[in-house]
Amino acid sequence: MKIALHAPGFVKDGFDSPARGEQRWSMNLAHYLGLAGHTIYLIGDMFYYNGKLVRPGWGNCPKVENVEIYTWTDRALLEEKFDIFMDTGWNKDIDDKRNLSIKSDIYISGFWGIDEQIKDPKGLVQSNKNHFYAYPTKRIIEIEDEIRREYDTSKRLFLPIPLYDEWVEKENDNLITWPLKECFYKDRGDSARRSKIILKAIKEITDKDSGAEVFFIGTNEFEYADKESRDILNEIKRKSSSDTQLPYNTCQKIISYTKLLTTNGSPPAGPIYLESVASGGVPICWGNSNHWGEDLIKLGYGLTENNPKEDDIMNFTLKLWNDKNFFSIVRNYMKDKASYYQVNSAIRQFSDEVFKVLERI
Repeated sequence: MKIALHAPGFVKDGFDSPARGEQRWSMNLAHYLGLAGHTIYLIGDMFYYNGKLVRPGWGNCPKVENVEIYTWTDRALLEEKFDIFMDTGWNKDIDDKRNLSIKSDIYISGFWGIDEQIKDPKGLVQSNKNHFYAYPTKRIIEIEDEIRREYDTSKRLFLPIPLYDEWVEKENDNLITWPLKECFYKDRGDSARRSKIILKAIKEITDKDSGAEVFFIGTNEFEYADKESRDILNEIKRKSSSDTQLPYNTCQKIISYTKLLTTNGSPPAGPIYLESVASGGVPICWGNSNHWGEDLIKLGYGLTENNPKEDDIMNFTLKLWNDKNFFSIVRNYMKDKASYYQVNSAIRQFSDEVFKVLERI
């Protein structure tokens, strides 16, 4: 098939660009659909780099067969006719105008969550027979079914993000990784308190375990932390390292060595949880209604986001690190949830969903 995908944001170094979320969804689909033999047009946005307006491109990333990178004004893109056009951009009002300039048999709008459908201001999904909407995770679909929104779910597609090649049976040894996101912002409710407690748990681990190391991704977030949190961080720093703009391939390498992925529950259903568990680690599992770890609460192994006690967060984190049996129970629970995002499974799911749509129109 001939497929165009919009990866919102900067595509400076091809698939190794430091992109997560919606952009990574498009980029990983483009990557692995290209390797599967499809003709892929990856659309990146123009961006400013070192004061100059720069085109998206491969940069330091090796070019992938069957994939070309374009921007919105390229004639080769605008004159082409596609089987599928998919957009995972977050600004649907602007993106809709550009999307209509692309000629395609099928249009797919990707949404990261059910509330984001509000960003479909023209109702293109509901009013056009060849326009569909997609979600990247199974959990979002389950939530939509529970809420029973008025959207026509017959136009809904499940197009998972391809995240890992094979499940790794080994269990990693001594690295704690924290992908910081909105942890210490004061307008994030209980987030800062939970984050401070996790820092205390990390400090206790590094104090008692001489082999433990810590890697923080996105440390500029500590600018928003209170003095106590920063003081704890300074004590941990002798055994830690950090980076704010990691290339994707470097980030994946770090995750492949990570034993414990520490998060405060934000984002609630982020792909990095599954990347971690597939690579030999385990994440702190929170159990609010839209998180991977919801069912763990029922089994007595998860944490709730609803004002958890400090002792509960400390004990859960320390037990994941110290108790091999507990670690295995949580990891095995996550294995089934991660299976949708194995590369071959995700690409097969994409093909199955799209072929059903093609038959209908």
